[in-house]
Amino acid sequence: MSLLTIENQTADILSYLNGTIVVPGFSSVSVSSEYFFELCTDAQFKSDIGFGYVQVTDGVTNYGTVDALKYIESIPGLKDNNGLGITSTAIVTGIVPHQALDVNIVSGTSTGSTDNSTFTYSDSVQQTLGGVYNDTGAAVTSGRTAAARITEQRALHVNLRDSQGQEIVPASVSSLYSEVTNIASGITTLVQSLTVTDANKALQKIEFSGTNIAEFELVISGQTVDKKRTYFGSSLNGIFDFNSGLKLSPSDIVEIYVVHNRPFPGEFNCRIQLLEKQ
Repeated sequence: MSLLTIENQTADILSYLNGTIVVPGFSSVSVSSEYFFELCTDAQFKSDIGFGYVQVTDGVTNYGTVDALKYIESIPGLKDNNGLGITSTAIVTGIVPHQALDVNIVSGTSTGSTDNSTFTYSDSVQQTLGGVYNDTGAAVTSGRTAAARITEQRALHVNLRDSQGQEIVPASVSSLYSEVTNIASGITTLVQSLTVTDANKALQKIEFSGTNIAEFELVISGQTVDKKRTYFGSSLNGIFDFNSGLKLSPSDIVEIYVVHNRPFPGEFNCRIQLLEKQ
């Protein structure tokens, strides 16, 4: 059952809404719901009802001139904040042009904030963050917007980047072991030497140990960086620890020296661990 059907009582072709609705002579046309509100506020349509050129039916009752005007005026419509009916609309272009209401949202749900706009705490509106769980989703081309990828447990897939936008690749670890034996008392001895060959190396840590208490010295390119000592009654092991890495430059030479003052010869070893950042 159609909510609104127009019956042309004349032999002329009647046209409404700039030709969107056309009713041939002595025939009828059912009005699509998308044009219903606009047609009910169309001055020409109301005029033709008043002159009896058209009649209106709701699919059950065929309304005459007076009843037709009462019928279309009784159909619920939008009202403004003063309780008056809204009778004007604006053309909105798109795939198919339609009449539409120009609405300013003053409260309630908004569509979010404008990109790079000012944020005010307790006032600015933001959208809830969402994403798509799809491990086979196609890559997005430059300049296009898309949903973020999430895991099955709703966590975001994260690709770390630096302040220049370059991807941060986890550093790889490499280590080098060396030992010396039969070291006499009072003689400073080189345990290990490493020459840096590229700019992506960082010194993470150096572990050392020995059979005698001793002093271990870390030297980089001729400069003493640190010293560690072992004692009887405690561990004869130690570590030079630089956590996330001490930056090294190409041609830097990392050296570990040991000296002890015990009467018997000693054996000493160390392991240098490097980070290689991509």
